[in-house]
Amino acid sequence: MKKLCFILLAIFTLLPVSALGETMAEKEDRLEIQGGAVLTGIIENSNKEILWLKTDYAGTLQVEVARIARISSYRDIAGTLPRGVPFVDLRAVVAKKPEPAKAPVARQPATSKAPVAKTQTPAKKPAPAKKKDEGWSLEAGVNLSGKKGNTDKFDLAITVDARLKQEFYRLDLYSRYSYGTNKGKLSSDEIIGGGRYTNFFFKNIGFFVREELEHDELEGLNIRSTSATGLSWKAKSSEKLNVEARSGISYRYDDYKSGGNKDFPGADFGVDLLWKFAKWGEYKGSYTFLPSFQDSEAYILEQDSGINLKLDYLNNWSVRFGLWTKYNNQPSGKRENTDIRYYVRVISSWK
Repeated sequence: MKKLCFILLAIFTLLPVSALGETMAEKEDRLEIQGGAVLTGIIENSNKEILWLKTDYAGTLQVEVARIARISSYRDIAGTLPRGVPFVDLRAVVAKKPEPAKAPVARQPATSKAPVAKTQTPAKKPAPAKKKDEGWSLEAGVNLSGKKGNTDKFDLAITVDARLKQEFYRLDLYSRYSYGTNKGKLSSDEIIGGGRYTNFFFKNIGFFVREELEHDELEGLNIRSTSATGLSWKAKSSEKLNVEARSGISYRYDDYKSGGNKDFPGADFGVDLLWKFAKWGEYKGSYTFLPSFQDSEAYILEQDSGINLKLDYLNNWSVRFGLWTKYNNQPSGKRENTDIRYYVRVISSWK
């Protein structure tokens, strides 16, 4: 009699424990691995490559995301899962089919063939994904105009810009060539090339170094070298609007064909602006002010601004309506202080 009572007591004691274990098994997440293996446990975290699964039979497992065929769960874990992995919400399945759920698949301990790695240390949260470097991009443009008859005029301008953009720094290279005649006389013959390196050692603050070389036949200029360095500041950085300002010191050296030369140590102030006002258009402007330290009346003010309109859905072709202005407070010889150029330019870009 005592033996029978003991057996009945054991049965009634183990039944709730067994039911509790079955309930907990139902709440566990289920990973179906390519090849047929099935892992159960609690998903703690994941990134693009690794998923952390906490189990009571093998500790915390690190499962390769590329080897996961499907994930099933009774819990709300969609926000924890990596993108692209099929997910089955078993709560919705139960709601549609009220019949009892099938018994969970028996747990399979990790073996040397399974695409998992056992670890005894607590799982660490994955580091935030780094911003993807954009690499090189190239942009080339040309504008050409001419007249024959009562007015004999010809103008040609070619521009090439290259940019290397990484997470913390940017390298901009550019070149300009313009040639023009008016009634058989030379109106422009100028070559400009330069580059600027910008490094952001803080989120919105960095330093820049730039160098520009210029040759101008019409001005009688063999070479003009402008070097500058200083600080850069991202005043506004968003998907639609970018405003970047710079301030520093500069050194300008002019060597003329007549044999004379001048140098102008001074400051360098500038603003670059990019406003994407629509999917099909953007405003782009660059403004530079170079005052001299030696002579307060000697300075150069230059700006190039315009609107770019996209010509196709691939974003490879656009047309630019622009205005270029250069003001030299102390020009050489009898040249005018201000040069103004209106242009329409066809631009092609690659990445």
